[in-house]
Amino acid sequence: MTKHRQKGVTLVELMVSLIIGLVLTGAVIQVYLSNSITFRLQEGMSKVQESGRLALQYMARELREAGTGLEFSIGATPTACMVDKDTCDGYLVSGLFGEIAPSSGDAIPGSDIVTIGGTDSCDAQLDGVYKPNSANFKASKFCDSMKKGSVLMLVDFKQAVIFSVNNSPSAGGNITINHSGPANVVSNKLGGVVFDDGARVMGFSNQSYLVRNTGLTDAAGFPIRALAVRNNLATNPSASIVDLVDGVEDMRAFYGVPNGAELDYKRANEITAADQWAEVRAVRLELLLVSDTSALGTESQSIDFGGNAVPSDGRFREVYSTVAAIRNRVN
Repeated sequence: MTKHRQKGVTLVELMVSLIIGLVLTGAVIQVYLSNSITFRLQEGMSKVQESGRLALQYMARELREAGTGLEFSIGATPTACMVDKDTCDGYLVSGLFGEIAPSSGDAIPGSDIVTIGGTDSCDAQLDGVYKPNSANFKASKFCDSMKKGSVLMLVDFKQAVIFSVNNSPSAGGNITINHSGPANVVSNKLGGVVFDDGARVMGFSNQSYLVRNTGLTDAAGFPIRALAVRNNLATNPSASIVDLVDGVEDMRAFYGVPNGAELDYKRANEITAADQWAEVRAVRLELLLVSDTSALGTESQSIDFGGNAVPSDGRFREVYSTVAAIRNRVN
C-alpha cells in the first residue's frame, strides 16, 4: 500500500505570503483613500461652481433691471408725498443703492448690501380725471400692489404723487383706491395735484441683497452663510428675508461711474460721500463661495478677498465675479 505524505507551508513561505498580502491591501487602501479625497474635493468644487454661477446669474439679472419704471422725468423728488418724507426721497424713488453692512443687523458685518428698486409690473391707469379735492380715484385695472397699507404712485409726464392706500380695493369693475385718512390729510388731499385720464398707477418694488448667517451648520460644523433677499417694503423687513443660494460667504460690490470714456469703480461708501448714486452705470460684483465639506489638500489654499487673506479651514473656496450694466442708465 502506497503512503501519501502531506507537506505543510513553511514559516518562510507564510511570512512571504503575509507580506505580499499586506502590500496589496495597503495599495488598495491607498487607492481608495486617494479616490475618496479626490471625490470629496471635486464634489466640493462642483457645488461651489454651481452655487457661484447661479448667484452671479441671479444678481446680474436683477441689477440690469434696477430702476425699472422709475424713468419719469420729474427729477429725484416726487411732486407730493403722503407717506414718510425720508421714505419717498430715499429708497422708493431710487433704482440702486448700496451700503457696507454695520457691526449689527441682518448682513455679515463688513459685507456689502445691494438695494435694487423699481416699480411693479402693474400697468393700470387712472380711469377718469383726478380732482385735487378728492379722497379717492378709480383705476382701469386691479393689481396685487393695490392693497390696504401699501404704497402706490400716481404719475404722468409732469408730476408724481406717492401715497398710502387706505382701503382694500378688490378685483372687478369700478376699482376705487382711497387715500384719505389722518396720514394723508394735507391741503387738497394729494398735494393739490390734478391728473388727467391715462395717468399711470403703479406700486413699488424695493429689495436688498445681502449675505447672512442662516443659523444652520454644514457637515464640518461650520456656520452656513447664504446670499439672501430682504423685502424693504414689508411690515417687518427682517422677517421677510429669504435665502437664495447657500455657500456664499461674502460679497463685495463696486459701482461704476463715468470718468471720461471709462468707468471708475468705487465702493458704496465712496459713492455715498460723493453723492453719485444717480451716476452709477454698472456694478462689478464679487462673491466668495465656500464648500459645505472639508477635504484634504485645501489647508494650504490661498484666497484673497476684499484685499484680505481668507483663513484656511479645510474647506474649498473660490471667488466669482461679474459686471452688470444698468440698462435704464446706459446712454
